[in-house]
This record gives sequence, C-alpha cells and structure tokens, in this order.
Amino acid sequence: MKKNFQLKYVSEEVWMNTPEEIQDKKMKYSILNGLIKRRESKLERLRREIKTTQQQLNENKKDRTVLLDELQEFSENYIPSVSPYQSSSKSYQWSVNLKIGKLKKTLYLGSDKNVRKRMDEVIGEDKYLPVFGRINNLNEELTEEIRNTIQKNLIEELQKDFRGVQNRYEKKGLKMMDYLR
Repeated sequence: MKKNFQLKYVSEEVWMNTPEEIQDKKMKYSILNGLIKRRESKLERLRREIKTTQQQLNENKKDRTVLLDELQEFSENYIPSVSPYQSSSKSYQWSVNLKIGKLKKTLYLGSDKNVRKRMDEVIGEDKYLPVFGRINNLNEELTEEIRNTIQKNLIEELQKDFRGVQNRYEKKGLKMMDYLR
C-alpha cells in the first residue's frame, strides 16, 4: 500500500536555493494537483446531476407509459374503425364493417347507385354516378371517400352523444347512409 505523500513546506530562503529543475517540477505538480481536484469535484457534481437526470427520466417514462395506456384505451373504445366495401353478389351494394369499442358489426350502407349519387352530392360534383350507363371504375377512391366521410361524421356525433350512438349501434339502429353527408 502506498503512503499518502505530501510535500513539505519550505521557507522562502530554502526555496530560493533549490535547483530550478526542482522548482519547475514543484510548480507543475501544484498545477496538476489543483487541476485534478477541480476535475474530481466536477465529476462528482456531474455524477449527482446524472443521478438526478436519470431519476427524472425514469419518472417521465412512467408517466409516458400511463398516458400511452390511456390513449390506447381511448383509441380502442372511442375512435370508430370504418371499413366500407362493395359486394358483387346479385346486385351491387355497399356495406360497412364498423367497430366501436369492442363491438364489431356489418351494417348495410345502400345500393351502388344510391351510394354513388350521395357521394356526388357530398363532394359537389358528378364524379361517381354512372354516365350513360357506363360506370367509372373509381372503387378504391370511392371507398376511401366513403370511409373518410362516415368516420368524420361518426366521430362528431360520438363526441356529442357517445352513449346514445353506442346504444343505437348495439341495437343495429345506426343507418350508415345518415353519415354520408
């Protein structure tokens, strides 16, 4: 084990008679010793700061997790999932797979002609309704337009009266055509 070495204090007279090389070494030693003490003190301060920052980070992560759980629950329970589709069985008709909360149902939207006519009214131009018996094949664009329109209007109504909409939905009392406006 090394002995803690400390330089002895010498008088001014002895110091002046000490060789210059030793005086230089003593000065370098003093400068390095002071620098080491300042840096050790800075490191200790930074360790305390890191510890405090780490604690704050951990608290922020906990808060974020709680908020994420609440937002996921809200998203699952209150934001409707709307998936319109066109069936091509006997006559072309539109239906909507709708999920509100944990309930999933398929609701009738309307005939192809009525849905296209309503969407033309909603957007204010003749885009989807067949012209001279010829149907424009814009099904993907039409599907996206229907989804956006129904979802926007349904969210507005859910914000006003969530329980009322949910009750009508459970009893299949929601008319999807009412949300194409």
